Amino acid sequence: MRILYNEDHENWTEGLPQALKRRGHEVRFSTGDPHLFEQQLADYQPDLILSMGWTTHTTPAWVLPIRAYTHQHPALHLYWSVEDPIHTETFVAHYLKLAQPDALLTISPEHVAYYHTHGYPTAYLPFAMDRNAHRPGPAVAAQCTDIALVANFSFATAGTFRKTSLEWLLAPLRDLPVRVGIWGRHWEELAAQQLGFEIPSTWLRGPLSHRDVAQVYRSATIVLCPQNTPNTLTRRTFEALGCGAAVLAPRTPAVQEHFVEGEHLLCSASTEETRRQIATLLEDDRRRQLLGTNGRAQTLLADTFDHRAATLEAFALPLLAQKRMRTTVAITPPLFQQELPVFGTFREETARFLLPRDTLTLPAPVLEPPPGYRLQELTLRCFADTVETSGTALVIDSQNRRPLARQKLTAHGPLPYPATAGWCSFPLSADVAKEGRSFQLIPSEGLQVIWGQPGWIANDRMIRAYLQHFWPHWVVRWQRKEGKNG
Repeated sequence: MRILYNEDHENWTEGLPQALKRRGHEVRFSTGDPHLFEQQLADYQPDLILSMGWTTHTTPAWVLPIRAYTHQHPALHLYWSVEDPIHTETFVAHYLKLAQPDALLTISPEHVAYYHTHGYPTAYLPFAMDRNAHRPGPAVAAQCTDIALVANFSFATAGTFRKTSLEWLLAPLRDLPVRVGIWGRHWEELAAQQLGFEIPSTWLRGPLSHRDVAQVYRSATIVLCPQNTPNTLTRRTFEALGCGAAVLAPRTPAVQEHFVEGEHLLCSASTEETRRQIATLLEDDRRRQLLGTNGRAQTLLADTFDHRAATLEAFALPLLAQKRMRTTVAITPPLFQQELPVFGTFREETARFLLPRDTLTLPAPVLEPPPGYRLQELTLRCFADTVETSGTALVIDSQNRRPLARQKLTAHGPLPYPATAGWCSFPLSADVAKEGRSFQLIPSEGLQVIWGQPGWIANDRMIRAYLQHFWPHWVVRWQRKEGKNG
């Protein structure tokens, strides 16, 4: 295949694209100049375009030409969603509407079924390590530490498992006589605010080129590998193990599914356990070496980018053949889900409502069943940024005032990104979805709540583009009629 890898940053130009080359595919990277990108597509005529993540190359300047090209040519556009699940409903949802890719890959196993219900062929493709870059080697004196961590500090830390993970692994180190090195961006401005404890300035080593990451892992006695979510694995986990490092990671389902605790790495689920594990590893050279040897052997067995390239190829080739025959690779899953805005026109100035002060009237959606499907369920989703007083929210019929759905809300303040705990769902029966009907969202039992976009979103440059996500929307679930094949 002629593959266009829609990226040009050093973080992503090694690993998977090089493994695809080793499998005999021609791989080129997209230009860094958006003004030249359309011509590059026309000249190269790729069979497969692979986009990934949340980068400069997933902005409209690159995305719209890809969409036009793959609509006009029998070429496949795959999106590798490495932002799942933290950014699934904000950035990824926005990207899918903008790019309209043919199929998806995801680092989150639970999101394979999620994307299937949205009509996308999807496969699980976790991160991996580059066998050429991530391997044992001599330590570099300037980067020697007892404990090393390579990670940028994410703005999405406070509202995710990443915070818990960092608390377990970092907080107890402040009381231990160990040399700690943290490489990455944004620690000075964000860490204390989101973690709730100070990171000593002597630990911070600043940004690090991805090409130098392996040197840090080879030079550390212990490498910390915090995780973003319980069910996904970070890239650093595979890379540190590939370098033969003694790794300490949080005990999560994903870590335990991929690796054997005590054989490939050690785990912790509390600050106290971290203290014990650190003390054990620092005193036992033989155990560290054994962990490093076993961890590397495991990644070579199942977790190199050569393994991921084989998975991608097996997934993409049948889809490409299908698109060349039918011009589409759409699937018909047993359940198909759509998200529709409640209001046709989004206005930022009215993106927040306080109940009971304001009245929120919701028009019924205009529904068009996909061919071969019937309506199963209609659900109203609203975002509660702040619940000032606990109570119950009701969805009622605007005409007869009959309650149709209710949800108990407990008082809470503004929630940090991605603020998933703020979402409230009101399932409605299929027969209420009639054109011309309307509903109202009202409080009872003393409820006071602010619906709509989070208060902090207007000042956050990265998230402003996705603020419509926090506006009320309908989730429509369709069930495939009997006799229709998926």
